[in-house]
Amino acid sequence: MNPSVGRVASLMAVALLIAGCTSPSDLSEGQWTGTFAPTDPSGVPIDVEYDVRYESGLLSIRLTGLDAARDRPLIARNPRLQGDTLQFAVPEPGAPTLLECHLVREADNGFRGLCTDGRTPWAEATMRPPPG
Repeated sequence: MNPSVGRVASLMAVALLIAGCTSPSDLSEGQWTGTFAPTDPSGVPIDVEYDVRYESGLLSIRLTGLDAARDRPLIARNPRLQGDTLQFAVPEPGAPTLLECHLVREADNGFRGLCTDGRTPWAEATMRPPPG
């Protein structure tokens, strides 16, 4: 084997290892906190708790605080983390519409992004990781 090829392969392996260390591939399990801030100027931000779990190896997120009762969890549909983007859908409070949420990882390992009803932005959502 050509020594140059071996060095290049070693450097690539180290680069991949470093990249893996600086970009978490999973969400920390536990109770995340955040808000849904409606984009409507008259809207009041809603405090939300996100219960993040892995069930049979699949990401599961339950949101508490969005429904009218404020204590019944909504199950996020099709939650997935791809790189630094977290995507999921939840029912729009008080309506049959699904909100599609696309959140991007921030420097503090939390997430921020928009939830839309398919036509217009409905809310800006934030997620902050559990302490620890």
